[in-house]
This record gives sequence, structure tokens and C-alpha cells, in this order.
Amino acid sequence: MTKTVSLMMFGACLLVGCSSSRFSTAQNDELSLLMPKPRHTLRKGGVAAQADAAVTVKRGAIDGAPDAVRDQAYRLEVAADGVVITAGGEAGERYARATLDQLRKLSGGKSLPACTITDWPALRWRGFMNDYGRNYQSMKSIRDTLDLMAAYKLNLFHWHLTDYHGWRLESKRYPQLNRPQAMKRHIGQFYTQKDFVDIVRYAAARGIMVIPELDVPGHSEAFRLGMGVEKMHTPGVDKTICDLIDELCSLLPASEMPFIHLGTDEVWYDSEKVPDEWYQLWANQVCKNGRTVIGWWPGHPLKPGGTAVAMVWGQRGEATNTPYAYFDTTKSYYLNHMEPEEILRGAAYQMPCRWGANDPRALGALISVWHDDIAPETMDVWNHVAIVPGIVMLGEAFWCGRDVNRPDLWARPPEAADRDAWRQMHLERRVLAQRDRVLGPDFPYPFQYVRQTDMRWRLTDATSGKVLGSALAGATMTPHHWLFSRDENENLLTNLTGCVVAETWINSETRQGCGAWIGFTGFSRSSGRKSDKRLPDIGEWSRHGAKVEINGKSIPPPKWGNPGAKCTNETPFTNEEYYFRDPTPITLEKGWNHVKLTIPKNDAHGRWTATFVPLLGTSAHPREVPGLTYSATPPIR
Repeated sequence: MTKTVSLMMFGACLLVGCSSSRFSTAQNDELSLLMPKPRHTLRKGGVAAQADAAVTVKRGAIDGAPDAVRDQAYRLEVAADGVVITAGGEAGERYARATLDQLRKLSGGKSLPACTITDWPALRWRGFMNDYGRNYQSMKSIRDTLDLMAAYKLNLFHWHLTDYHGWRLESKRYPQLNRPQAMKRHIGQFYTQKDFVDIVRYAAARGIMVIPELDVPGHSEAFRLGMGVEKMHTPGVDKTICDLIDELCSLLPASEMPFIHLGTDEVWYDSEKVPDEWYQLWANQVCKNGRTVIGWWPGHPLKPGGTAVAMVWGQRGEATNTPYAYFDTTKSYYLNHMEPEEILRGAAYQMPCRWGANDPRALGALISVWHDDIAPETMDVWNHVAIVPGIVMLGEAFWCGRDVNRPDLWARPPEAADRDAWRQMHLERRVLAQRDRVLGPDFPYPFQYVRQTDMRWRLTDATSGKVLGSALAGATMTPHHWLFSRDENENLLTNLTGCVVAETWINSETRQGCGAWIGFTGFSRSSGRKSDKRLPDIGEWSRHGAKVEINGKSIPPPKWGNPGAKCTNETPFTNEEYYFRDPTPITLEKGWNHVKLTIPKNDAHGRWTATFVPLLGTSAHPREVPGLTYSATPPIR
């Protein structure tokens, strides 16, 4: 029987420390490649059962599982006479079956290894958010997102339904909100009330709770256009929002939809400002409907008669300032801000809910996709943002927790000798197995990731000659995150005086042609093209004069789709970013090849991004070039 989900069901977000066994040095056997990596595995030797062996399910407590996650704990036993799942609840059974499905795929679909797997999550709630207000996505895209979330044990879907560009949830009480005249993008596209209910129940069948968001009073241009008001503080708007809250809550009982998100942050313009008491009126309206109200933090404080929860999006520890229970949704989990290669380091080195071990206010963590730029087609968002690698990698970080927090490594590659470098290497090994053996080459969505931790780079300040990195293990370098004094409470930037030179030496077993991802500016980040003023012109790698050389020969940039253009968020992407354009053709000679990137600073703060990694295949489905080795120093000839 379905029961009402209350705040008590959330429990504490127990940050169970990961033991070193999470990062096994085992070879590529099936158990060592599972994601999220199980807490305990025991291989008993030999092959125990056929992949389609019968499954017996039992209910029972799992020893060691904390109370807050006991319903999600499971034990999976594979033996010659079949498979036995013991689970603390329906969620635990579901996660055991997801593990079993992965085990089948990693085993080639024929037989299963004899083993026992015992597991439970560190965070009770592990979520994903996508901004459907800015860019409408098809119902199929949403269902496929939910299926992917379920496969990687995420259980919270934050549905951002309204923004400047459209009020995407049908209102029968105020149908003018859904009229084409009220929309700035994806004109006329919204989710009917039936669509909404269908998605909530589709998610529930996969163990995923939906949190819908009506973002007010900021981000409200579509609302104002639809309602024919110039300002949110126009008399009557307060009651209209209450009506919309009631209408949303009427679609499903609190047992199926216990949380309503009201936005409340980034109220920057006079047209969006409202009296303080209106926030409390709306928050109380949510509580009157038997729900818990959620708001962004930093945002307007909510003090309803019922319960409030914060979603912390600020970067520098704002959770310590909120009196509420909270979700960690900080910018360091924004996939739209991240190069695909950066996600690996965020997943390896960032501790979710990191503001205090075992903070009873911490409820869990969410991945976010804020694709500010227009994406006319459903597939555009999947191409422009590394959604699949993000769910795979960060989904593991949320399930396992992290016992270290290294802000200095969230974006920059570690030195190969760094004692923590092995974390990303072992994580990467399993990510590639998920790409190749679990999702496979026929997976319909892009998996924009190739092996990079075997790369070695030397970085030098071209003006001073100072070595900035002697053997960096990665493909993407972002020194605005790491060459300067930085911690979670400060972000001090010391200007570079000139260019940085990045060099690597690649040894190829044969002379061969391949592709390469090469990029210098993160245009797909929020407002990236707008803030960079214009796109590179024909013949430029970047508007700042970046250069690429292999064995002393310049590599020409692509033929840009919008050369030299001054772009806004309403200009669709063409080929601006390396991971959604065709890889750049390069030739590697037999033996050692010298790659040199000349990277001028991008602005007064010296910010820049540089990526170079050889690959085969397409950007949507890339593969490694076999037989390459790397060095950060010139080889002895």
C-alpha cells in the first residue's frame, strides 16, 4: 500500500564513508566494473548460473545498513541453483535487480559469476534536474531520462517546468499561460495535465519521486506574458499563484507528490519583485495542500506554517546559513558548466553534502542541467550537455559518498604522482565498461567520454617560464579553477601575465590517422557565448589566438558554423564545442609525436579552458585510439 511520504521518511543523509575497497585494484572482471560500485562484493569462484536463472526475492534487514537507508539495502547472492535477492524494502529489491541486470551485461549475457553482493547508498536521495522551462523535451526524452536514472540508482527527478521562455505545465484554470503568445521558445509546446500525471507515475514505477517546480516570482517572463501583466507585484498575481499551486496539487495526492518547489531565487528585476508576505502566502498554500515546500537557497527565506526544504545551489557553503533541511544542488554538479572530462574529477574528488559530516539536515544531492541556450530539438540538449556520463559518474558519487573533498581537483587534472590520482583512474575504468559493455554501441544517446587519465601534460607560463604542472593526468585543463588560491569560501584569482603552453608527447605504434577533441572555450556553459562577446572567426581556434601544433605543424581549426558572430542565448549552437562537432582529423607518426597547445588568457582574470585528446569514432560515440602511450617530458632519442 502506498503511504504518504513525509519529511521523516527522508531521515538523515548519512554520509557513510567509503572504504578503500570501493576502489579495487582488481582486473576487469564483472564485479569490479559495476556502477555504482557496491559496498561489499565476494566472488566465490567459477560460473554459478545462467544469465536467465530464476530469481527468488526475500524481505529482510541487511546487516550494517543505517536506519535511514535500510529500505534501499540489498544482498544479491548468485549460486549454481539460482539467484536470491534479500532486500530491506521495494527500493532495495529494485536496486538489486538493477545490479543483476548490469552483471548480466558485463558477463556477456550468457552466465553469471558465483558471488555475493551487499550494498546500500550513502545518500538517501539522489537526484537529477533538467530545465524544461527553457527547453521543452519530448515525453520520450523524459521517459528515457527516467530509465537511465533508474539504471544508475537515482531516485529523485526535479522537473523544472517554468522559466522565462515558457510555462510548460497545462493550466485549465488559466489557459492563457500556455498560449503561443506567452512563449519565447518551443512555441506552443507544453505538458498536458495527463502528460504530467503519466510521467509522475512512470517515475514512481521505477522508484523515482518527482518534484515539480513552478519558478516564481523570478524567471517569470512567460507568466507575465500569459497573464498580461507587466509586473509580478500587480494586484491579483498573489491569488493567481495560489490558484496555480492548488491546481498542481489537485493532479495527484500528497502520497504520490509530497513536494512542491517554488523557486524564489534570482529575483533581479523590478518587474519580478513582490512583497515579502507573498512568499509566505505561496509557501503556506503549498502546506495547506498537505505538501512540503521547497525553495532555492540562496533565495528568499520561506517560513510557512508547515515544513520547508532548501535546495542549495550556491558554491561556497551556503548550506551552513540555511535553517532548513537541504539538498546539495551546488554549481559544481551543473553538467552544463562542465567539460565531459571534468565530470570524472567532480565525481572522484567532491564530497556530496560536504558542509558537515552526518549533518542531520542534509537530505541528498542532485545533478542539474541548466541549458540556457536555445536547443530547438530534443537531441540538442543531450548533445550539448554530457548528460549520460554525468548520470553514470555522479550517480555513483551520490550512492557511494566520498571520503575526501578536494576542491583543488574538482576541475584540474591531478599530477600523476598525486596519491589521490588513482581514484579517478579506477573510476574511469568502470565508466568505460559502462559505455562499452552495459549501454553499448547501440545506445541512442551520446556518451561523450574517452579515456584521459593516461595522458600526461606539462604546463608552462610562457612569460615567466614557470612550470605550472609537470605531469597532469587528464585531457582538459581549466586553470581558472586551480592555478590560484581557492577554497570553498574564497575564489581569489591572480592574473596570468601571458600565455600558457601545454605540451604532451604521444607514442604511436604505427603511423595512423585519427580524430581529436580540441577546444579552448566553454561555450556551452550557462551564457557562455554571450559572455565571450563573439565566436571565433574563420582560421581561429579561439578569439584570443590559441594555437595547436603537432610535430611543429599547425592544426587548422574547424570551419565554424557561426564565424565571428556575436551570439545571444537565442542563437542555436552549430559546432562551437568539440564534443558535439566532428572530431578534428590529425595524423600521428610512428614513434613519438609532440603536441603543443598555446593558450592565451581569455580575460582579465586569466580564465581559459583547453582540451586535447585523440579518439576514434564520432563525438556522440567515441572510442580510444589503441596502442598510445603518453609522456610529459621529451623522450630520449
